[in-house]
Amino acid sequence: MLSEMKEFYSKIINDPNKAGFSQKIGSKLFKFHQKFVKNQQKILLQKQRNLYDYVSKIVKQKFAPIPGINENGILITDDAQKAKGLLNYFHSVYNSKSPININYENDNEDGCLSNISFSYDAVKKHLKSCSGKNLNGPDGIPGIILKKCSAVLAYPLSILFQHMIDKCDVPDVFRISHVSAIPKIFNPTTYAHYRPISAMSEINKAADRVIREMIEKHLKLIKFLPDEQYGFRTGCSTTKQMIIFMEDTVKDINDGKTIDIIYIDMVKAFDTMMIAKIAEQLEKAKIRGKLLKLIISFLEHRRFLVKVNGVHSDTEEATSGAPQGVKY
Repeated sequence: MLSEMKEFYSKIINDPNKAGFSQKIGSKLFKFHQKFVKNQQKILLQKQRNLYDYVSKIVKQKFAPIPGINENGILITDDAQKAKGLLNYFHSVYNSKSPININYENDNEDGCLSNISFSYDAVKKHLKSCSGKNLNGPDGIPGIILKKCSAVLAYPLSILFQHMIDKCDVPDVFRISHVSAIPKIFNPTTYAHYRPISAMSEINKAADRVIREMIEKHLKLIKFLPDEQYGFRTGCSTTKQMIIFMEDTVKDINDGKTIDIIYIDMVKAFDTMMIAKIAEQLEKAKIRGKLLKLIISFLEHRRFLVKVNGVHSDTEEATSGAPQGVKY
């Protein structure tokens, strides 16, 4: 729109058939246009977040309803059939279950994190972080309700969360993910052209954030994670990582050194992790007792369904990995 305005004002200024008065008005409007654009650029560059929000509105697309999918030469147009096909495809990437040989009661070692207290203040804090955009999660409770009513809901939910860890009793609705199929390419035609994005109960995600906060403090205290790891850590953004990376890269280039960079992409990383391996790593991180038991119980009994244009598939068991968006 701004480029169209600029072109329009330029035509007025340079059109010999326009009267002198019209050209003066066009010239003033052109100057106002330039001033407006410069001011907008200043606003965007003052804060990195402003620029990010502005750019993401342009590049992020709102995906249209899932079109027909080609399955073995047959075009599938029925939404229920598409949901079932996507469910089967997403389920096919999971690894089979493997036995978990963990002694959950082995929490006598110094520096272990084996339990968590869900205080009113902690629950209230993380309810305020609920997404207002999640209007229809698996439990049917919009995130905006939890956000706006955090002071009232924090007390009963803190009791619920404490019961969950004390008795290792997770409500079934917290174990279900509603999966949306997001295209990986333009004009997708097969099931393989979609990736699963999980939506879970906002109440469960609030409990998740309380647990994550305590685990992060624990891992920092025992210095379990290397300083070089920036992924999935609060305060360690990709921007900070890139600043350090660029500093080292520029220094080496100025010193005349050769630089080799290796990029690794783990295919289906969230879906294919063996739960037994996750349990082993948590035990190495000195996460034991009730907390470890709760996490593994949650991961072992997850289920998911696929939504296609408002139509739900049946549920299927998730036998490995963790849903994207869940931190523990």
